[in-house]
Amino acid sequence: MSFVVVIVILIIVILFLLVFSFGFFMGLSRKKKDLKHIEKEQELQKKTQESIISYFLKNEDQHQHEDDSAIFPVKIINRGYRRIKKFLKFKKLYLSLKETDTIKYLRKYILSYVGLAILILGIGFFIKYSINSAYINIAGRFVIAITVSILLILFAHSVSKKYKTFSSILMGGAVGIMFLTFTISYYTYGIFSDLQVFSVYFILTVFSVVLSLFYNRFELLFLAVTIGFAAPLFTGLYSNTFFLMLYLILLNIGSIFISVKFKNFLIRLVPSLFTGIYLILIVRYAFQHNMYASFQTDFIMLNIVYFVLIILAVAYHIKHIEEYKLIELMMVVIINLIYYSVGMYMLKVLNPGYKGVFTALAAVYNLVFLIIIILIKKSTDEQLIYFFGIVSLLFLTLIPPVELVGKSITMIWAVETVLLMWVSVKLDIKMLKFISAFLMLGLIASFVFDVVDNFFAISFNAPKRRLLVNRSFVSGVMTSAGLALNVIISGKSKDVYLIKPIKMSWLRIFISIVSIGALYISLYTEILYKITLSVRNENLINIYLGIYNFVFLLVTSVVILFIKNKFIKSFSGIIGIFTFIIFFAYYLYEIIIVRDHLLSNPSVSIDKFNSHVYMIFTVLFIFYFSYLNVKNLNRRMSQISKWLLTFFIVAVLTSEIDHLAVIRSFGTGIPVGTVIAETHIYSYSLFWMIVAAIISLSAMLFKDRSLIRISMFFILVVIIKSFIFDLSKLTVGQQIVTFTVLGFVILFTAFVRQRLFEKI
Repeated sequence: MSFVVVIVILIIVILFLLVFSFGFFMGLSRKKKDLKHIEKEQELQKKTQESIISYFLKNEDQHQHEDDSAIFPVKIINRGYRRIKKFLKFKKLYLSLKETDTIKYLRKYILSYVGLAILILGIGFFIKYSINSAYINIAGRFVIAITVSILLILFAHSVSKKYKTFSSILMGGAVGIMFLTFTISYYTYGIFSDLQVFSVYFILTVFSVVLSLFYNRFELLFLAVTIGFAAPLFTGLYSNTFFLMLYLILLNIGSIFISVKFKNFLIRLVPSLFTGIYLILIVRYAFQHNMYASFQTDFIMLNIVYFVLIILAVAYHIKHIEEYKLIELMMVVIINLIYYSVGMYMLKVLNPGYKGVFTALAAVYNLVFLIIIILIKKSTDEQLIYFFGIVSLLFLTLIPPVELVGKSITMIWAVETVLLMWVSVKLDIKMLKFISAFLMLGLIASFVFDVVDNFFAISFNAPKRRLLVNRSFVSGVMTSAGLALNVIISGKSKDVYLIKPIKMSWLRIFISIVSIGALYISLYTEILYKITLSVRNENLINIYLGIYNFVFLLVTSVVILFIKNKFIKSFSGIIGIFTFIIFFAYYLYEIIIVRDHLLSNPSVSIDKFNSHVYMIFTVLFIFYFSYLNVKNLNRRMSQISKWLLTFFIVAVLTSEIDHLAVIRSFGTGIPVGTVIAETHIYSYSLFWMIVAAIISLSAMLFKDRSLIRISMFFILVVIIKSFIFDLSKLTVGQQIVTFTVLGFVILFTAFVRQRLFEKI
C-alpha cells in the first residue's frame, strides 16, 4: 500500500508543477512593458556602438594609402572597439537571459513551490505514520489537517495584497493537503465510505472554487478545478457510478460559472477531458466486471452530463460573443462523439432496438442548442449556429445507417459529404468544409471495412449474386463517385487552406487518389467474386484479373489524354513503363503456366487460354496512349518515347511467338524445350526483320527520320544474332531464308533512308 501512497504524492507534486507552469505563462503578460523598455534601451545602446565603430572603420578606409605610422594607431583603436563590441554582445546576451520572464519567475517563486511540495510530503508522511501507529485518532487527524490548512490560508491571505502569486500558491497547497489527507485515508486504509469521501471532495472543491473566484488568481483556480476532477481517480470512485455521475454534474455546473468569467480555454478543457475519461472508465469497469445493473440510471445521468458539458463549452462565447477557435469546436465534436459512443454501448446492453431513437435524440439535443443560441439575441456568432446545425444534420443522417447497418452507412455518407461540401462552397462556411473533410475520413474507413468483409467472403462456395447489381459494388461506386464530386465542388472554393497548414489542393489530390482507388478496388473485388465461382484454375483467374488491371490502366491513359497538366502527362509515361515491367515480371509467367495446363490438363480449353490475347492488345494500347501523352512534352521526350514504344510493342509481340510454336507442335512428340530453342534461333530473327521492314515503310510514309534509326537498330540486332550466335545452328533452308530476307530488308531500309535525306 505504501507504493500507492507514493503514487498519490507524486500526482500531487505533478499538479503543483502544472500550476507553476501555467502560473508562469499567465505572468508573462504582466512583464511586457518592462521588456519593451529594456529592448528600447538595448537598441539605442547598439546603435551608438555601431556608429562609433563605423566611424573608425571609415577613417581606416580613407587613410589606407597613408604611411604606416598614421594607420597603425587607427588599427589599434579598431581592434579595441572590436573587442569591446564582442564584450557588449556577451553582456547583452547575459542581460537578456537574466531579464527573461522565465528566469525571473524561477528566481522569484521556485523556492515557494519546492518548499510547499516538501511541506505537503512531510504532512502526508506524518498522516501515514499516525495512522499506522494509531497514536492519533480520526478526530485528531481531522484537526491536524484542518488546522494546517487554515493556518496556510490565513497566512496566504495576510500576504495576498503584496505577494499575490505566492499567496495563491500557498492556498493551493492548503487545499492539496486536505485532498491528500482524505485520499490516503480512503484509498489506502478504507476509513471513509464512498458517500463520505464524495461529500468531503465536493465541499473542498466548492471551497477552493470560491477562494479562486474571490482572489481572482488563475493558479489557484486551475489547481482547484484539476484536483476536484482528479480526486475520483485517486479513490476509485468510478466503481460507484451514481455518486460519480452526480459528482461530475455538480463540478461541471460549477465550472460553467467559472468559465463565463475566465477566458482561458483550459478552464473548459480540463472538466471536459476528465469527464470523458470517467465515462470511458465507467463503461470499461462494467465490461470487466460484467456489472450492467446500473446502466439504466447511468444512461439518464449520461444525458444530463452531456447537456451540462455542451453548456460549459459554449457559455463564455455566448456571453462575450467571441469567435470560436478550431480547437474549441473540436472539443464540442469530441464531447458529442464520447456521449454517442458511451450511450450506444449502454443501449447495446439495455435495448439495442433503441439505437436509432438514441441517434435521433442526439440530433434533437444539438437542434435544441441551435434554437437556444438563435433565441439569445446577444449571440451573433454565426459560426456557432452553423456548427450545431451541421452536427444535428450529421446525427439525423446517421439514423438510417444505424437502423440498416453495414454498407448502407457507406452509401449515405457518400451522399452526405457531397451535400456538405456543396453547401459549404455556396455559403462560404469554412467549418462546414472541415466537417465534410472529417466525414470523408469516416467514409473511407467504412469503405475499407466493407471491402475487407467482401474480400474474405469470396470463395468457391460463396452465394451467387448479380454482377455489378449488388449492395457491395454499389456502395463502392458511390464512394468513388462521392469523392470525385467533392474534388470538383471543392475546386470552386476560394479558400487556400482547409485548416492551416493543410491546403485545399492537398485535400483534392488526396481524395482524387482515393476516389480512383475506390473504383479500382470495387471493380476488382466484384470481378474476383464472379470468376472465383466459375473458374477453378488459379493461374487462369490471375490472367482474367490481369486483363482487368490493364483495362483500368488503359482507361486511365485515355482520360489523361484530355488533361493538359504536364505532371499528369508524365505520369502516363510511368504507367506505360510500369505496364511493361509487370507484364514481363508476372503475367508472362502466368500465361506460360496456363499454356502448360492447356497441354496437360483438360480443364483449361484453348478458348480460355486465348483470353490472354485480350491482355496483349490492352497492353499494346496502353503503350500507344502513353506515347501520345508524353510525346509533346518536349522534343527529347518525344524521341525517347518513340524508341520505348517500338521496343515495348516488339517485345510483347515476340513473347507470343513461343506460345504459337509450342501449341502448333503439340502432339508431334518434340520436347517443348527443343521447340522454344528453335523458335529463338530462327523465328525471332525472321520476325524482327519483318518489324524492321514495317518500320522503314512507316518512316517513308510519315517522313520520320527517327523511325529509320529504329529500323537500323533492329537490323543491327539481327545481323549480330545471325552471324555470331545462330549461324552454326541454322539449317541450310533457314540460312537461305534468313539472309535473303535480311538482304532485302537492308536494301529497302537504305532506299528509304536515302530518299528521306534527299528530300530534307
